[in-house]
Amino acid sequence: MGCVMYKPVLVRRAFLFSKGVLNVIGMDKNVNAYNLASKLSRCLMLALCVLISFPVDTGSTTILGYPFFLGRINGAPHATDIICLGDSLTQGIGATPGHDYPSLLAKALGMKVINAGVDSDETEDVLKRLDRDVLSKDPRMVIVLIGGNDYLDGVPRKETLENLDEIIRRIQAKGAMVIFAQIGSSYLGDKLQNKYDQIAVSRRVPVVPKILRDYFFDPTLKSDRLHPNDKGYEMIAKHILRFVKPLLERHS
Repeated sequence: MGCVMYKPVLVRRAFLFSKGVLNVIGMDKNVNAYNLASKLSRCLMLALCVLISFPVDTGSTTILGYPFFLGRINGAPHATDIICLGDSLTQGIGATPGHDYPSLLAKALGMKVINAGVDSDETEDVLKRLDRDVLSKDPRMVIVLIGGNDYLDGVPRKETLENLDEIIRRIQAKGAMVIFAQIGSSYLGDKLQNKYDQIAVSRRVPVVPKILRDYFFDPTLKSDRLHPNDKGYEMIAKHILRFVKPLLERHS
């Protein structure tokens, strides 16, 4: 039975269990108890999904210690395009030419990688150009890194989540595999990141965790307040490569 049916129950029970653990060890009144319980419940939810939720045609694996949903690989043998879909972090704002993460990924894989990043895009903008930039091509794998601008611009959370879910649904309907690059709770906050993760679980989408963690708090890896420099983009590319390469090799 799939994780989609169990997801609301799993989330609630995992959170209550986490709070109970904190209560037993005397941490329930700590100022960080809610955040800690939220993170613990997310881990429990993903672990439970790994145990009960994988249909035979999807499969699962573990990469770098993370439970990894293998999702849906394009069934058409001719599908070849790897597309990086996103905003300024995908376009490469702050990088010199050829040092955006899709270009670095292409060099490391020895494959063509299409950069479909547009500076300042929100999820609504991405949804509007999805046909032109992704579905009209021949997508085998689409790496989705979006949502940061929605948060910065104050887009209602419900709208962001609906857009993200629809983007993933339409790409999967095309037959391509979606990889979700997780921005991380240190940037979005635990509550919103939890919602993003729930969509990934319900759609059985592989998640590359905490995409910003290697550069965001190190000023020597940034070109401005938000964007990496060349070294920062190299770290993002290496982080994504460690998750993407095994999937491509498995389904080559």
